[in-house]
Amino acid sequence: MKIRYFLGIFYKLILIINRLTNSKNNCVTVINYHGIEPEFFKNFKSQIHWLNRNYKIITPNEFKAYMNGEVKFNEHCILITFDDGFISSYDSIQKVLNPLGIKILFFIPSIFLNSSNIKYEKIISKNFFSGTLDSRNFPDYYKPINNNKIQKLINQGHNIGGHTHSHCNVLNINSEELLNEEIIYPISIYKKMFNINLESFAFPYGRINHINNYLLKQISINYSYCFSNIRGTNCNETSVFAIKRSI
Repeated sequence: MKIRYFLGIFYKLILIINRLTNSKNNCVTVINYHGIEPEFFKNFKSQIHWLNRNYKIITPNEFKAYMNGEVKFNEHCILITFDDGFISSYDSIQKVLNPLGIKILFFIPSIFLNSSNIKYEKIISKNFFSGTLDSRNFPDYYKPINNNKIQKLINQGHNIGGHTHSHCNVLNINSEELLNEEIIYPISIYKKMFNINLESFAFPYGRINHINNYLLKQISINYSYCFSNIRGTNCNETSVFAIKRSI
């Protein structure tokens, strides 16, 4: 399962390259990563260096200005995001992205904040891998990031976004109270613990069948931007609540 999950990150890179190359100027492709397994680290590093040589990689703040219609680009640009808050993602940012001066948007479930007292192995196996990851033989690279590392990312100029509280499929929630816990609670806890405002939100899973109009309305009330995992390139006409990503 872990290989299949990881291949969702690195699926057919040549298709991504072709899409980037053939797209028009003044557009942004958002490329999304999750955990970086050790055997794929060199592949990840090669991708980032290739993108950095061939495209302008913009910051999350530049992307927000673009989506707000405040700036235009005379070239095809790239934004890099990470989902889920795994320690292997943090390590890859430190080893590969920081030396290149690349800033990213990291969507981290708030359940990982002060996570020392929770059984994260069972939560990650159930909510991230549909129960297929062995919680009794848990791989180190899927352990969650801690508060100190989140603060370090913020200090380094990276942005943090909301990714629900527990990384659940929000379409399965039938309680207003639970929905508020998943969507609104992360805003208050990040503000309290790190004094940051969560402006961006990314649906776990994020396919078209994981999103409906009611959920989008709740997101739009509480956040300024919503990222999906629907593939495609973003342009001036893209809604700030329907941002596409390539994974």
